[in-house]
Amino acid sequence: MARKFKPDIFLSFGSAYAAHVSKLIRAPHIVFDDTEHAKYEHMMYVPFSDCIITPSSFRKNFGVKHVTFNGSMDMAYLHPEYFKDNIKCLDDQKLKPKSYFLLRFVNWDASHDRGHTGFSQQGKSKLIEMLNDYGTVVISSENELPEEFKRYIYKGDPKDIHTLLRHASLLIGESGSMATETAILGTPSIVINSSVKHLGVFEHISKFGNLFYFDEENSAIQKVQELLESNDLNITSLHNAEEYIKKSINLTNFMVWFIENYPDSFVSMKKNPDNQNNFK
Repeated sequence: MARKFKPDIFLSFGSAYAAHVSKLIRAPHIVFDDTEHAKYEHMMYVPFSDCIITPSSFRKNFGVKHVTFNGSMDMAYLHPEYFKDNIKCLDDQKLKPKSYFLLRFVNWDASHDRGHTGFSQQGKSKLIEMLNDYGTVVISSENELPEEFKRYIYKGDPKDIHTLLRHASLLIGESGSMATETAILGTPSIVINSSVKHLGVFEHISKFGNLFYFDEENSAIQKVQELLESNDLNITSLHNAEEYIKKSINLTNFMVWFIENYPDSFVSMKKNPDNQNNFK
């Protein structure tokens, strides 16, 4: 397919397939990545790639190929210039802003998730029982849920999930990606996932106050209770998100510039990383 299409540049989010094919047809491969513990993927794509772009909080160093930016990958689609929510979808689901809680459970099948765990069945039941006293519970799950949880399943369009995150009171779950997305959208997020402690972006975003991550469920549930009893949670969370966005670049605009002007853009960023501030 690549030989027929004859691409000038390969772009991927850590794809070994794109890396290997790019070498075979002698076209540059630009990679985006934010997952330090994806060691098998790194073994497969790094030697065959020309440029690797990560958040500046990324804890690995890929040497001369490496370019960093201020922010997180979420800013490529959640920056206020580009993200528009669909508030009507809440009406369709009979939900009111800041009156519901979203629970997100994953199946732990990703290669970088193997060996890690999240909430137990008992922990999930305890969470739902606690949250029912404060509002509506909505569940998004990659796994089949027990019969007792099925009445909480999110039945809306998957494309509206970020609107759902933005207007929730809290996100509690096991998904690292959804946790950072939620924090940036101005909603507190609590995640239990032993793998995220390896991620620099988690440490970075958590400093702004909307993201809390734990290795075990008891501490996570205790934090949920603490946030439920907070009086100014919504106002503080929106302020935290605004502060984070101010310190991040508009990643979409940066990506367009970098790709359209490659390889000059690569040379420019290696000489002066502050050039990224043109995309604030």
